[in-house]
Amino acid sequence: MSPQKSPTMLSFRSTFRSRKSAGRTPRFKASAVFSFSVRLPDLPAVALMDLGYSSHSFHASARLVWLDATLKTNQKTLKLTTPPNNRIYPPGIAWIYVTVDGKYVSAGSRIMIGTGGSPPVEDQGRQISWLAL
Repeated sequence: MSPQKSPTMLSFRSTFRSRKSAGRTPRFKASAVFSFSVRLPDLPAVALMDLGYSSHSFHASARLVWLDATLKTNQKTLKLTTPPNNRIYPPGIAWIYVTVDGKYVSAGSRIMIGTGGSPPVEDQGRQISWLAL
């Protein structure tokens, strides 16, 4: 017997797929607000995750951030706000998941936060003149 798939979650994933153009991952800036069409009975919990990597039973750089989510009164439009800056979620690939009633979890959809480049690093410490050494 195969598990029953929720049409709500399938439509969520296809929404992100439709935002891709030519196989590219959709990009979102920090503090971006975006909406998409869904069919949900109740306000979901939306998580942004970096699954990290593991090596020799050591799991590193995993991250979980809950997004602000608002479901319009018609229950057909979900509005999400991305994290405010790169200290909350650094630029790069993220996986977005939607959970409804703690029972139904969507398949993850890959998105890009920021440009995917390294975050800017301020000059730290005292400048050293190599000519003076």
